Amino acid sequence: MAEDKIRDLIGQYIDISKKRNQIITDTMKNPGMDQLHVRDSIFGNAKILEELKNAYLVEVDVKANPAIIYIDIQDDTISFYASAEEGLIKQHTAEKGVKALKKFIKTGAQKKTKSLAKIITPSIIVVVVLAIIIVTSRTISATNMYNTLAGKYNASADDYNKAVETVDVESISGMPVSYNKIKMEDASFVSALRNVFSGNGGGKISKDCATIKEITNNLESNIKIVKQIEAPQIEWVVKRLGDVDDIKDVANVSKDDDPDMMLGKDGGYLSCTYFSLNSLDDNNVPGNTLIDKGTDAGGAIEVYKNKADADAREKYLAGFDNTLLYSGSHVVVGTMVVRTSYILTDQQQVDITDKIIKSFTKTV
Repeated sequence: MAEDKIRDLIGQYIDISKKRNQIITDTMKNPGMDQLHVRDSIFGNAKILEELKNAYLVEVDVKANPAIIYIDIQDDTISFYASAEEGLIKQHTAEKGVKALKKFIKTGAQKKTKSLAKIITPSIIVVVVLAIIIVTSRTISATNMYNTLAGKYNASADDYNKAVETVDVESISGMPVSYNKIKMEDASFVSALRNVFSGNGGGKISKDCATIKEITNNLESNIKIVKQIEAPQIEWVVKRLGDVDDIKDVANVSKDDDPDMMLGKDGGYLSCTYFSLNSLDDNNVPGNTLIDKGTDAGGAIEVYKNKADADAREKYLAGFDNTLLYSGSHVVVGTMVVRTSYILTDQQQVDITDKIIKSFTKTV
């Protein structure tokens, strides 16, 4: 795949426009692994985001910081393209993620090359055959369980992918724009026997089952988040804002005091809640009430009926960026526009927005 397309794939998850998040590249000699064996080696150790032809886009957790890595699998070489969100002090997360993947692949190659010792005596052959039959039967059972869990995961993936069509999740850290489905496995005796001899028996499949359960739980949690940030009720917004430690006061607009005159109108917001901040002295901000002071006093949460209306509002606000009419930051979360005061520094705007997003995306 062309490097610009690889950059686009990684760019869905990491802001590679930042110099500190540049994509690093690395390679290793292919130890005789095809795409299926690479998947088996990394499954359970890395989260597969996308499965492509002779390639994977994966997420590797490096001390709670995800590295996004594109793995290109060729006959002689396996290439890695990786990036991660780095702070001011670079932790080399991408390099560490690639190093971990190399280790998983090398370990998988070692397991692949193992072979059964030659058995000579007929009595031992019978014992071995019986053992193989038992192990194979367990592998079949494990495969059936794997397929059951994969089916549940795939159903949840469909629910999530449908749900995110109506909300914006791009500003939510760790929230994918879509989930890929898991391929069902052949549970026949021949296939199970092949898996036993390739080192992918019942024990390995059972571990894969545990991994599927874990990612399904995470997926179902994300479904809850998506549903709760789609046109939430004003009471919910006020309650979640109350959980943000820096927010001081809140005020909901009505048709009588709506400064933008958008409340309840076609394309307008369903509700608008202004908030003030402990970290911002609003005494010098003009206005007698919090609504009079507007976003200058802290910020606002505008709730829209759908994603299209929220995106249109955010685009409108963006038209004033870098002008005298700039009112502060603005970002779409679900079907809401989260706004902050221009009086805040850039970092303060980022910090309070992050706190609000975390409060809005809690599932408790």
